[in-house]
Amino acid sequence: MKKFLLCLMISLSVLMIDNVHALNDEYEIVSQEEKYFKTVTFPNFINSSTLSLDNSYTSYTVEVTKEEYDSYKDNKISTYSGESIEEVYKKNTIYLLSNGSYYRYKTVVNWKNFPSVRSYDTIAIGHYASVKLRGTVHFEQEYCETNGNCRTLNTHFPRTFDSGSAATFKLPDGSLKSLTQTLYFDVEKAVTDAKVIKQVAAGTYSHANRDVQLNPALTYRVSVSGIVYNDNYLKYFDRMQPVEATWQGSW
Repeated sequence: MKKFLLCLMISLSVLMIDNVHALNDEYEIVSQEEKYFKTVTFPNFINSSTLSLDNSYTSYTVEVTKEEYDSYKDNKISTYSGESIEEVYKKNTIYLLSNGSYYRYKTVVNWKNFPSVRSYDTIAIGHYASVKLRGTVHFEQEYCETNGNCRTLNTHFPRTFDSGSAATFKLPDGSLKSLTQTLYFDVEKAVTDAKVIKQVAAGTYSHANRDVQLNPALTYRVSVSGIVYNDNYLKYFDRMQPVEATWQGSW
């Protein structure tokens, strides 16, 4: 009897391990790419000679090397006007995965330091119109504060287009130690009997450089070219060059 119970326990343990492996291996990475970015935010001046401010800011984002990303220590540099220019670094990683039947697009943004403006940002993945969303958009925001408290938030406002999907969300307040946003969704063929020979998953992110309400933050479209806002609100957001994971084959 003891031998039987022992064999049963071993068999169940093996089965549980196999099931865990099956879950972990459900989707395999077929393409992956990561890039590093710096967002610079600076005040706008009404008069450049008197250095009078108009209480608004402009942002631009550029790609940087891993070495610059790793070596950066501070997020403020003083200007001659006594104001500050803010430099914020983040890494964007895009994954294209497959489970043999469908594909999953996933992008992860990791912040090295944190912006002073915490408003509504958007994370997105653009793709070709040959595929469409299957199911729903999944989003989570993980952060830890300097006091050791950590939280995971799922609150977001999803949007889906023929050429991509996105999540708009509120950045957390407080003194942060780490901050990561993750967006993923599954795709299927837009036309069931069509053949797909190339896929592109283009992960991107847009940060609000001033305090904006939700409605203006949702006035965008998504494609492989990135996030494009309504002209009336374009100046409220920076723009990150998309990071692309590509696949070629026959599906």
